[in-house]
Amino acid sequence: MYSKKKVMVVGVGVSGKGAVELLLRKNAKVFVFDDVEEKAKKVSEEYGVHFVSVSEFPSVLSSCDFVILSPGISINSNIAVMAQALGVKVLPEIELGESCCNGTVYAVTGTNGKSSMVRLIGSLLELNGKSVEVCGNIGRSFSSVADKVEEDGFAIVETSSFQLETVMNFKPSLAIIVNVKPDHLDRHLSIEEYVKAKSGIMKNMDEYDVVIGNYDDLSKEIVDNSNCCKYYFSTKRAVPEGVYVDGDEIVAISTGRRYVIGRMSDVKDVKTPLENVVALLCVALVCNVSFGLAYKCLREFEPLPHTMQYVGKKGKIRYVNDSKGTNISATLCAIDNTDGRIALICGGRTKGENYAELFGKLPDRIVSTVCIGENAEELTRLAMSAGIKSTVADSVENAVRRASESVLDGGTVLFSPATASFDAYENYAERGMAFVSAVTAYAHE
Repeated sequence: MYSKKKVMVVGVGVSGKGAVELLLRKNAKVFVFDDVEEKAKKVSEEYGVHFVSVSEFPSVLSSCDFVILSPGISINSNIAVMAQALGVKVLPEIELGESCCNGTVYAVTGTNGKSSMVRLIGSLLELNGKSVEVCGNIGRSFSSVADKVEEDGFAIVETSSFQLETVMNFKPSLAIIVNVKPDHLDRHLSIEEYVKAKSGIMKNMDEYDVVIGNYDDLSKEIVDNSNCCKYYFSTKRAVPEGVYVDGDEIVAISTGRRYVIGRMSDVKDVKTPLENVVALLCVALVCNVSFGLAYKCLREFEPLPHTMQYVGKKGKIRYVNDSKGTNISATLCAIDNTDGRIALICGGRTKGENYAELFGKLPDRIVSTVCIGENAEELTRLAMSAGIKSTVADSVENAVRRASESVLDGGTVLFSPATASFDAYENYAERGMAFVSAVTAYAHE
């Protein structure tokens, strides 16, 4: 399909590089373009492909057979519109990957918990003897592994709203929507547009495909309106088909039959939120994998760095790094999963959310908040308006010190910023490492 074809890859981040690698394996003639020309030049030199400058772009584009868009570049962007007007076929990166994948594709999306969910599903299927590639928005692009997936194997693809808003033909056989809550409103402008983008995961799915959705939030509405075979999970109430929590019981509903598949005591020590627990059990139900394997998978699961990562202890104070908490719902989830008194460190670059909502929902266990980053002053004002002790810190190091001082007699310093990291860091991982370093330095004083 791509052999000897001229293909331009637009955007040379992780997904763009993965696309370049795949296209080279498919013997395509590859061109790379990025708004930051130095990045494109570096990739051009690294892979031996053609660099396209801004001035050359129109003429090179007109000669191409395909344009591959990296996540974050809209199908309505000037580049995509120009390509389509010239008759050049435009594909988002995940569709390039899908077109070269011989195995079965499962896709996962959601506001929070996507990365954990794809890893859990991958582990579950591997325990069941399947060949699996976990990829997508998890930092390992679909394109980088797509042609390595065996015919009887599985690609478990994490998909973001930025990726899903550009899909045209993407068609997984199973889609899992972990949750849908306000996020990226600086990009999508409204919750309705954000929900629409997330709905793209099912755009081409039909009655032979299966979708699993969260019955407790906006995911339910998305799933309800689909043509797929529908399953749900819930931590709060009974579902028509799927898995839910009923008091101490974990219950499955399948073809109208209700049966208990576990107890809350079975999952009390797992290192992932209850939402992910019931979602994985629902995947096991749909995929006809034993619940015993699912519980084994959950017990063995270790969270990714920067996701409720235990950093260490000084005296009576625990330190937890949740730098991946980049929105309000993620931070509230982190608080729900932290016992006892909490000193919360938050702040960074706003994503268009209403942060008064965050402070209005904080439990009494929050003894103080220490705010950092671009919106620190705003967050401190909102926290104090909600009756919460708050202060501004000019660095992560000072934030750790001030937060620690408020829980000296016992508690947790929780670093869950509820914001993007781009005001001061390349990404949430770099921000998380800054927190870990600050804790380490403070612990050795």
